[in-house]
Amino acid sequence: MADSGRARRFVVTQQAPGTLRIVQDVEIERLGPEDVTIISTGSIPRGEHMLLQILHEDGARSSLLVRAVERRAVSIAGRVQQRVRLRVVKSVVDEAAS
Repeated sequence: MADSGRARRFVVTQQAPGTLRIVQDVEIERLGPEDVTIISTGSIPRGEHMLLQILHEDGARSSLLVRAVERRAVSIAGRVQQRVRLRVVKSVVDEAAS
């Protein structure tokens, strides 16, 4: 970062919508119509809205807009992970399917 002082900089003068995509593999522990419980190696803050993509055994995919409502640290196979309960906000049609 030796040239960081000389690097071109931009100033955003107005707010603009954007998307930040962070892909994280999780294990789905329970999938219900209103709640989903997952096991995650990363931290997911309460209140966070996410798009959960589910890969089914038959190769089909479905997506749910979810919100983290509860999380707790659990020890699984000697590793500390997060058990997170997600509330389903709505089902989303996958772009690839349309």
